[in-house]
Amino acid sequence: SLCVIIEYILLVFCCSSYFFFFQAEDGIRDAQESRGLGDVYKRQDVWDIDIRRFHKFQNSDMYLADRTGETLGLHYAMGWPRREMESCRPLRKSPIYDILDRKGAVWGNKFGWERVNYYNPAHQEHEPTFGRPGWHEQSGAEHLACRESCALFDITSFAKTLVQGKQASEALQHICAGQLDVPDGTVVYTPMLNQNGGFESDLTITRLSGDEFMVVSATAQAVRDRAWIKQQTESLGLEHVHLTDVTSGYAVLSLQGPQSRQVLAAAAGLHPADLSNANFPFGTAQDIYIGYASARATRISYVGELGWELYLPTEMAVSAYDALKKAGASVDGGYYAIESLRLEKGYRAWGHELTPDSTPIAAGLEFAVDYSKDFCGKQALLEAKDRGVVESCLLYTSDAADEEDSVDLGGRRIIKKKKRRYISADI
Repeated sequence: SLCVIIEYILLVFCCSSYFFFFQAEDGIRDAQESRGLGDVYKRQDVWDIDIRRFHKFQNSDMYLADRTGETLGLHYAMGWPRREMESCRPLRKSPIYDILDRKGAVWGNKFGWERVNYYNPAHQEHEPTFGRPGWHEQSGAEHLACRESCALFDITSFAKTLVQGKQASEALQHICAGQLDVPDGTVVYTPMLNQNGGFESDLTITRLSGDEFMVVSATAQAVRDRAWIKQQTESLGLEHVHLTDVTSGYAVLSLQGPQSRQVLAAAAGLHPADLSNANFPFGTAQDIYIGYASARATRISYVGELGWELYLPTEMAVSAYDALKKAGASVDGGYYAIESLRLEKGYRAWGHELTPDSTPIAAGLEFAVDYSKDFCGKQALLEAKDRGVVESCLLYTSDAADEEDSVDLGGRRIIKKKKRRYISADI
């Protein structure tokens, strides 16, 4: 029957992909052994074939059949920018998904999570294009609201891992390049580096108590980051370190912008002075109430504005969201705005500017490295400093910003003519 034929085609496709993955891996290892390349395999960014980019739910027969069928069907289709897969959705949803959907949220998907790309309350049709996208104005309005007043983002999908145990501090001090011997309630931005000084990830870590840390990283890196921490912990011979995935236990609302202090104070029943720099410094976390809901407010920002990330028990998220809206958080923002905001500030992101082959020196992130302690990748960084900087991560702007074909879609090469030489860089 037709169904049997389709199942056979999908089976052959999956088996071929499985064979290619392990053949590619074996080929790289064989090349190392035959050519004496040592750590070449470790230095290469092989994220596209890394098994750690998958979650357990993506191994079900139903998921594999539906997603593989869609993927195969798109093989010869036009590769439009920001194409979203349609199968196996929706699956992982924030507690305020239905509220945001009624507001006109246009959904993207990352690691099974439904995430707001931008808001389109008028439900305008946006045709795919390689030029300026139809959603540019809507996302731009969210961007400006964050810069000029405040905006509220649902970032529940970010990976959250609780690291506990009497050796937790010792383990994270070695695994992370940043200083984590800090007072309780301190939030630290830190790289996790490999032996060559390249980024395995970049994280924010909150020390909740002496032997308890909350590790927050990008949505798609949940499995990868936990696997790396576990691998490094085992290599150190530390037995009293326990990792718990608490991603689904907390909803996270990010309130960002110059008016965020007034809005949060009103929602929490506080005076704005209670959230001042003196009483609530940047890089710290405190327990507060938002309406009736209890929350851990973390003063940190991925968009370069005054703001707080609010960690809430999932069952209290709707109540806290309503309280923030009543307090004046009138504009909701999506991930497209987050991306443009962080790029405007020159903030780096793993998988884009940061890879296993790039170092904090090249990325301009040495401020997050503490050379006074021992950590994985330290020796490689010291050797790189002695050699001098050979590449740097830079921010550039285009003079043709208003032209239709000037939209930078990423993945391109910038070529600048300087006398008789051409200087190029990948973006």
